[in-house]
Amino acid sequence: MRVIFYPPHSNSNDYVKLATEALESNDCEIINKRWEGDLNLILKSILSVLKNKKVIFHFNWLEENAAHKGAASFVKSRLILLFLYLFHILGGKVVWTMHNAKSHNGINARQDEFIRSFLKWTSLVIVHCTESAEILTKDYHFPENKILFVPHGNYCKSINNYVHDNNHKDSKVHFLYFGAISKYKGVPYLIKAFDCEYLHNNAELLICGKVNNDELKKRIEDSVEGIDNIKLKLHFLSDEELGSALAGCDATVLPYEKDSMQNSGSAIMSISAGKATVIPIFGYIKDIADKDFIISYDYKNKKEQVENLRNAMIEFCEKNKKDPDYAHRVGEEAKRFAVDELDWDNIMAKVAKRYNDCFRV
Repeated sequence: MRVIFYPPHSNSNDYVKLATEALESNDCEIINKRWEGDLNLILKSILSVLKNKKVIFHFNWLEENAAHKGAASFVKSRLILLFLYLFHILGGKVVWTMHNAKSHNGINARQDEFIRSFLKWTSLVIVHCTESAEILTKDYHFPENKILFVPHGNYCKSINNYVHDNNHKDSKVHFLYFGAISKYKGVPYLIKAFDCEYLHNNAELLICGKVNNDELKKRIEDSVEGIDNIKLKLHFLSDEELGSALAGCDATVLPYEKDSMQNSGSAIMSISAGKATVIPIFGYIKDIADKDFIISYDYKNKKEQVENLRNAMIEFCEKNKKDPDYAHRVGEEAKRFAVDELDWDNIMAKVAKRYNDCFRV
């Protein structure tokens, strides 16, 4: 099967690399690896489908394209719809992986209209959680038989070379936040939640990642002044720095704003590294909330967001205090789950089969 996987590269994480490698191991040819520029992509995609009708255009992170105000966003979204309509009527099949139902940073109501129009020409939607499938069927009336649920694949291949058990000699629980920091990531709420007597005495927090705007960065830096058990590394992490940070923690904490979230690559990274994860309950987290390595919490307002996050971290600390092997044991469970249940080759074998099924309809 000939596949145009878009985007063909990603500097932010290994999702695209791991997904395309697994597709290739399942007899798919990724034909756009060296196509540079959007115009080149459009022209070569049209030529490919004219030469060989059995071509898949697999789109990722679609929701960003109509999520902002202004003429440029409007024109870009309309050109995407026109291109995919042409690709569809010429005999190609359009596939979308729905990572999230809406943009994290979007402010434009046209996004919903854009997705509805896009779905008219879509033969298959891949979802990584059951909540996404429910949104598609209930909100967009998309046919259930055109939806494939597969979990997000693991990052074991990316991190096996440098993640090891932590070697802290103190009795405190070491929490880690990692990843790019923007408004919806909830880091200011994490700092508020961590600033309490119990966590001062029993835990430490390391916050790692590049902040996406100066105002938020200053807010974070100001909020940790005088708090000795919160450390900051507010820059992009190299693989070695990320590995060291993961190796040095007992659990990760990912306090995201849940409204725009269905999936979290960082949560999969944490699980792949064999770490317990403190995280709000949303999307895929609902699917695995019964696992011991997931310490989930919910909230209805900003006050609960801070209080329930604090209680979830205290809960982890208390369990670890009663059983000093607790963090290690649930971490081992997380690692086994990542290896057994989130294997890329198995996941993409199901995707490749559905690619072929698209042409039988």
